[in-house]
Amino acid sequence: MHHYEVFGLQVSSEIELDEVPIGVGGDVWIRKDEVHRPNQATFENDVYAIEEQLFYLHIPDVGRFQVENGQAITVDPNPDATTEQLNLYLLGSCLGCILHQRQVVPLHGSVLDVEGHGLLITGQSGAGKSTIANAMINRGYPFVTDDVAAIAFKEDVPYVHLAYPSQKLWEDVVTRWEIETTKGVTRRVEGRTKFSVVRQQEFAKEMVPLQFIFEVSPVQDLTDVQMYHVTGIEKIKTLLTHTYRNKFLAHLGPHESYLQQIMRIASHIHVFRIERPIGIPLEQQICDMMLEQLHVKV
Repeated sequence: MHHYEVFGLQVSSEIELDEVPIGVGGDVWIRKDEVHRPNQATFENDVYAIEEQLFYLHIPDVGRFQVENGQAITVDPNPDATTEQLNLYLLGSCLGCILHQRQVVPLHGSVLDVEGHGLLITGQSGAGKSTIANAMINRGYPFVTDDVAAIAFKEDVPYVHLAYPSQKLWEDVVTRWEIETTKGVTRRVEGRTKFSVVRQQEFAKEMVPLQFIFEVSPVQDLTDVQMYHVTGIEKIKTLLTHTYRNKFLAHLGPHESYLQQIMRIASHIHVFRIERPIGIPLEQQICDMMLEQLHVKV
């Protein structure tokens, strides 16, 4: 068994989790064994099936995964699957589902530690959140997580747990920023390639209070970046929209505290929507705008 600490969880695993900090284990167990699709599921499609406190995932070239009761992940790997491929789903959908089962809110996005203030960049796939996060990292701001932001409350203040020192970036960003990649291709999406980039030196040292969320939205025919302050019910909707794997929620069993936690988070943070032109690299301008708002509000 290997022992790790990630998303505030102590994980014991038979599979090595690349780049994940060492821990003592014992909260969550990852083991190899046969996995079969559930006979009856509340919801299912070709990729996954969900029962109360049980999640099944099948990726044909990688393997089958089963997540149970917020404690156990069983992996039935394809013989040709690489550790990197297994890690992609273990550290993403599987541990994201573990957080849901444990009634921990996982938000979707990259989090930076900006002078002790947690700044989360979110948006739909391809919105540019990782590219903007990369620009912030290059300005010297440590990153806390690249994809899954697990929220914990300390004295009623929402904090973001540390993830692991690896960032996923599109090939065009890697090329334009001349970033060295020591790991292989993470995945291909709609003809685009994404790489994992090790960021050990740029990784944060401790969890950070979440204070700002910036939702990035590419807009057709827009010529310049625009930013709007999001308040009221729209703030709540933004948090619900950008909960990690939010489509799992309705099928994972009782989670009465979820909306209450979302409302608690909303009461402590500022939310902004950034509309940006499509296909134009404006991450530096966006970074300037985000930092300006942070310094105004703090």
